[in-house]
Amino acid sequence: MARTRRLRRILVLGLVLAAAAPLASAARATSTAPGFLQHPVQGATYDAEPGIKIDPSSGRLYAYSFDSSIRTWTSTNDGQSWSPSGSAVGAGDADLAVGGPGLLYTAGLLDDGGTNTTIPVSVSKNGGQSFSSPVLLDRSATGVAWDRQWLAASGSRVVVTSRRVSDGTSNISLSGLVAWVSTDGGRHFGSPRSVAGDADESGPIFFAPDGTLWELYAATDGNNGDFLIKYAKSTNGGTSWSRAIVAREPDPQTGGDNFLTFYDPAHFPVITFDGHGTYYAAFSACDGLIVVHTSNCHVDVATSTNKGASWSSPRKLSATGHTAVFPWVATRPGRTTSNGADVVFFQARQTAGPDPGPDLGGPLTTWDVIVAQTRDGGKTWTNAVAAPAFHTGSECTSGIACPGPQQQGFGDVPTPFDRRDLDFFEVTVDGSGRAIAIYPNDRALGTSSNDDEVTSKINLMVAKQQMGTAL
Repeated sequence: MARTRRLRRILVLGLVLAAAAPLASAARATSTAPGFLQHPVQGATYDAEPGIKIDPSSGRLYAYSFDSSIRTWTSTNDGQSWSPSGSAVGAGDADLAVGGPGLLYTAGLLDDGGTNTTIPVSVSKNGGQSFSSPVLLDRSATGVAWDRQWLAASGSRVVVTSRRVSDGTSNISLSGLVAWVSTDGGRHFGSPRSVAGDADESGPIFFAPDGTLWELYAATDGNNGDFLIKYAKSTNGGTSWSRAIVAREPDPQTGGDNFLTFYDPAHFPVITFDGHGTYYAAFSACDGLIVVHTSNCHVDVATSTNKGASWSSPRKLSATGHTAVFPWVATRPGRTTSNGADVVFFQARQTAGPDPGPDLGGPLTTWDVIVAQTRDGGKTWTNAVAAPAFHTGSECTSGIACPGPQQQGFGDVPTPFDRRDLDFFEVTVDGSGRAIAIYPNDRALGTSSNDDEVTSKINLMVAKQQMGTAL
């Protein structure tokens, strides 16, 4: 069944070397465990859901996030240092795609007034130094008509997807996941196209090496209540789409769908492709009630070696008995023959007591950024800690139903229902085959600064792989 909508508006919205840890031992090691160095991107900020992309032609890295607009940063030294760059319209949710050398596209969710989900799309032709005025994809939208937009780009072709929700109005009659396509670099977009009418929640959209478009989404089997991860695929640049199942998790209630307890995604299913022809689908799922995820949140991966015609059984990457959420997966950029991938996710550990699930964590719950790596096409995986103890408390997965004050920008203490980090973070792989993850890091209490004692600001950081086997 569909989750409570996840749209929200945020109102006020040192180097550590980490080697493999005992907690990160769910996967069997097959390569040297990687070590990571942490580098700052931006301090004391309300920015959330940070993303990171690479321009394969130059190796330049682009970080992005959002608060009152989509903000970007650039790095020309593999993430060791960052410079603020341009900003684009989009105060609710953000995505960025690299279309070519110095060519960037962004998609936001809210208009300039911050009340209507009109999906502004902007372009930069100078490597993010500045962005154009946005093209609004649905000028008819009022209120919350769309949620969680994503975009992919290849040269002048730009494809944007978003999920239609019922808390606003729109002249567009399509339901579920919808796509818009531009063939002139984002200046004009065609009529919206149906992608998947059964999508409860969707992940990012990517071009595969063969030019096909792919997007994973979560759905529910109407016959028995099973939780499904499905893909939507387009072979004509986003004009039409086919769909099929990647993975299935049976409804935890024997006898079919149950109104109160069910498996549900903990944001967002992500797909990528390596240079050896292996496709990777990473996703998370939880037992939970309609609003609160209570237990058994785990991160899984499934692989395909025949371009999605069939998929392996899901393999759990997270440690047994420890809550894990928010996966992202990346492979080496460019036309390489590397046969592997890096999956990152948040994973919790308890100082004492049982694991309470993501939404109910408190002072005894510490979170690490975990990276799971395969160098043999998904046959075996190595887990390590990329960033230890970046957050204490909860990682609330219940959207605007999270009542913690951190969602309104207040409070730097560990409590249940903390949503300052929102719903995802990202990883990319540099030209040398090493992982770089971007993530939010709690600011320390006891500094006498309002940024730490009163607000729920974070430090935006990257963790860059320094050792271990590269892709």
